Amino acid sequence: IMVDQFPALVYEGPLGVLTEQIRRKGKVVLDVEMLQEQRRWLLDHFRSKGYLQVDVAYELQGEPEHACLEWHVTPGPMTYFGKTVIQGLNAVPYELLGRELQYQEGNIWDSKKLQASLSRLKSLEVFSAIHMHPDHEEDSSEDEQRRTVLIKLRPDNPFEIRLRAGFGLQQVGKNFAWGNGFTYKVGTTCIGKNLLRRADYLLFDADISRSYQ
Repeated sequence: IMVDQFPALVYEGPLGVLTEQIRRKGKVVLDVEMLQEQRRWLLDHFRSKGYLQVDVAYELQGEPEHACLEWHVTPGPMTYFGKTVIQGLNAVPYELLGRELQYQEGNIWDSKKLQASLSRLKSLEVFSAIHMHPDHEEDSSEDEQRRTVLIKLRPDNPFEIRLRAGFGLQQVGKNFAWGNGFTYKVGTTCIGKNLLRRADYLLFDADISRSYQ
């Protein structure tokens, strides 16, 4: 097994598993599922390194019973984070939202950072919908390209009221009877979202309970 231009990769991921099996057994029977798994791993590996465009193909050299598996990997230009365009800024100032972004312009592209940024924005709990995805390319060249990140925010309702109620029977002594009494409980939760336009979140709880014998 070989990976042209990247020989160290034969010791990583599913390629490393196959390399170890060959070392122990001398030869291993290849199947389509095994090849697909290795191709997916190679694609994910290079994309995580900032190569969004990468071509991966394999070739079997030699006799069918003693073939050598060779992977040909051709990475495209390195991709970097470009500008971030946010739609819906009338709700929260840009500087506050920028603190939640886990990347900066000029960083090597990393989809995990994009997902982490989306999770941080959702944790503010002041938006009913958030869409975040790479948009058009900018400042592209043969060696590198930059991708603009587009974020669409839909502010949630600033006020929310939740009501709750409960009813329970009381047991006095060892014997249970309907006549022993009951307890009821009512409550409300009032939530204010982004009232100061600072991604603030205000929560107020109130409960009232009564018992009857």
